[in-house]
Amino acid sequence: MHRSRIAVVVAAFASVIVAQAALAETRTVTIQSFRFDPPSVDVKAGDEVQFVNKDVTEHTATAGNKAFDSKSIKPGESWKWKAGPAGQYAYNCSFHNGMKGVINVKP
Repeated sequence: MHRSRIAVVVAAFASVIVAQAALAETRTVTIQSFRFDPPSVDVKAGDEVQFVNKDVTEHTATAGNKAFDSKSIKPGESWKWKAGPAGQYAYNCSFHNGMKGVINVKP
């Protein structure tokens, strides 16, 4: 009897995790012509932001508050960041400081 209760609890917990993962979304930021497009993205905690480099040179997506740093994203490659706590995450390209963007993480 005890084992069947544990199995029910484990199954319920697993279904909650699967449901939460299914609700997460991926937003894409394209890096092209030395810009982040779109320059501002709204996501929820748990969502992913994918940076796709369609430019002719390497770039980074580096948060000013050190929440994330893609390191070098080569042309034709991409990098993902999973949004954490709610807040505003301003970022730039560490190679080209004029390239700026913002990720707004909603609760």
